[in-house]
Amino acid sequence: MVWCFLCKKDVPVSGSRGLRCHQSSKRCQTAAAEFRSHALKKRIAFREAENTEGPAQDNIGSTSSGGPPAFVEVSTAAGPDAEQEDIEIPSPIPSVYTRTGRQVRRPRKLADFLPHTLLPLHLRPPPCPRPPVSPAPSITAGQYPSERQPSPTPPPTPLPQKVQTEVNEFGLFRVYSGALPTHDPEDNKTIDDYCDSNNLPVTQNHTSGPLATFGHSHDAREPTETTTIPFPNKTVALLMNWHYTSSSTKTAQELDRLVHEVICHDDFNRDDLRNFRASRETKRMDNFIEGPASVLLGSDGWKKGSVSIALPRADSKNGGDESSAPRFKVDDVWHRSIIDIVVAAWQDPTSSTYHLRPYHLFYKGGDDRPPERVYGEAYVSDLFMEMDTEIQMLPPEPGCTLERIPSPLMLWSDSTHLTNFGMASMWPIYIQLANQSKDVRIKPTAFASHHLAYLPSLPDTLQDYYETCFGKHASSETVTHCNRELMQEIWKLLLDDKFAHAYEHGLVIKCWDGISRRIYPRLLTYSADYKEKALLVSIKHLGKCPCPLCETPMDVIPEVGTTRDSERRKRLARKDSERHQLTIEEARRFIFESGAPVSGIGVGRLLDPTSHVPTRNAFSKFLLPFGINYYSLFVGDLLHELELGVVKSVISHVIRILHVMGNSTIVEFDRRYV
Repeated sequence: MVWCFLCKKDVPVSGSRGLRCHQSSKRCQTAAAEFRSHALKKRIAFREAENTEGPAQDNIGSTSSGGPPAFVEVSTAAGPDAEQEDIEIPSPIPSVYTRTGRQVRRPRKLADFLPHTLLPLHLRPPPCPRPPVSPAPSITAGQYPSERQPSPTPPPTPLPQKVQTEVNEFGLFRVYSGALPTHDPEDNKTIDDYCDSNNLPVTQNHTSGPLATFGHSHDAREPTETTTIPFPNKTVALLMNWHYTSSSTKTAQELDRLVHEVICHDDFNRDDLRNFRASRETKRMDNFIEGPASVLLGSDGWKKGSVSIALPRADSKNGGDESSAPRFKVDDVWHRSIIDIVVAAWQDPTSSTYHLRPYHLFYKGGDDRPPERVYGEAYVSDLFMEMDTEIQMLPPEPGCTLERIPSPLMLWSDSTHLTNFGMASMWPIYIQLANQSKDVRIKPTAFASHHLAYLPSLPDTLQDYYETCFGKHASSETVTHCNRELMQEIWKLLLDDKFAHAYEHGLVIKCWDGISRRIYPRLLTYSADYKEKALLVSIKHLGKCPCPLCETPMDVIPEVGTTRDSERRKRLARKDSERHQLTIEEARRFIFESGAPVSGIGVGRLLDPTSHVPTRNAFSKFLLPFGINYYSLFVGDLLHELELGVVKSVISHVIRILHVMGNSTIVEFDRRYV
């Protein structure tokens, strides 16, 4: 059987010669003529219907070639749970046909799809009207309440209408809740925006430099100064840059870098290296970091703060309360204000890549199937959409009609060992804005991670101070408790009243495009490895309930991945409450008033069933007044918990098994996977 493209049927012939004989027959010619006539009539009827409806038709997926894309408002009377049913299914993109009715298909080998953005947002319906409410009490700039009270419940307002965009050539379309944003970063994207490689001839247009993530403005210093500071000339700067940016093991590649990037550089002058001493230049760098011209400048928002922690009493003979307990001071807490980071980020030209409003992204295929939800970015998630809906329904600020923009913050922290030999380490905290696409944030040259703070370790002088106060050294449980207290005290320093006021009332920021908007910062996620996450959540490391998100007991951990385990995790999910805070306070009274050990029976009776520790959590204190469960803030760290954790351990165990099996199993494993 051979398919005949003229009569559109399978014919009982074999070979091309038989097919030509069939196509020359009268029967095939008649069937082909009927098919062309039928296709032509359908095409004429389609054009007549299109002309009758006119260009003002507002259907999604219309094939009009001119004008901006159309939008349709979708009713939400059924509530948020009926979102999938409320979406109007767009028509698939019509195929192109010839005059004879044949569909034009491009050969697959010639199809070359470049990265394609969604259609630009040319139309912006007027914002939804807000009901009048009584004005909130005004707060003078620079004055923030020390004790926060939850805002009054706003009056019920109708859910905003949904706006749906056209479907693009890949079948993708957006659904916005309420008015469209005033800016869409997808409008002017080119192929260069998706490339970040020295091997591709693209135009690199990065507006931020590496110091911008530390708080430096673009014109803070002259370019000629930044290339040599703190060194006396460009030659020494090039040499020291090579020394500190190369690996600790000198290889042939590092020797090539020395020749091409330093010796062959146009600014290299060997006379500048006379009397050169590496120790002197290293000391010059140390003095520069500690001096007034440091990278951590106060003018750029960097502050050198300190925190103090209450030391638990050594035995039950000492009475008193926590307020009278000796406090150990920890200095050198370098940090910036979260508000300063948010303001600087939205005023930076790179904020033109930020999405102002979240949306749901859907895919509509060419058949009659319903649209499918597409995930991949933070600003298309349900949590981002819930934050936006909550912000849009807040009572308006007195006399403010500015556009309200959510600015969810994603936090990262990880303790890093800086040397192969020695104790030098660093513990930075980074902030990224979820409004920016991950395609931009993952570029090293985008400098999208903003430095928030550098966490200090507990000083070695703690034992001396503790012995001075109590006449004995602190136990290992007491030192662990002090480490937990230090982490929470630093986060209380970062989550200050200024940030709490902006969290509730927003910040009026004049953005990069000269338009003032009210930005509402929100905490979206915090990613860290398990050991650090246990420290942040205030639970015991590998305790009876080791999970930071649920109270699943340790003895049922082997059931992970089963249906029973999934149901158990949902049922035993950790929830923050005032009752939990009161339990922590009662445990602390046992420690400071009764002199009970940190890991004693009295404290354990209160906290061991859920593996909590007697430490006041800074996130609980900050987020609970807003009705937010701080446990949901913490997410998995794929690099440390999966790739360098579970996967590495599993592969190591498999290799041990292969070695025990002997023969050629390990050789076969290497051949397959190495």
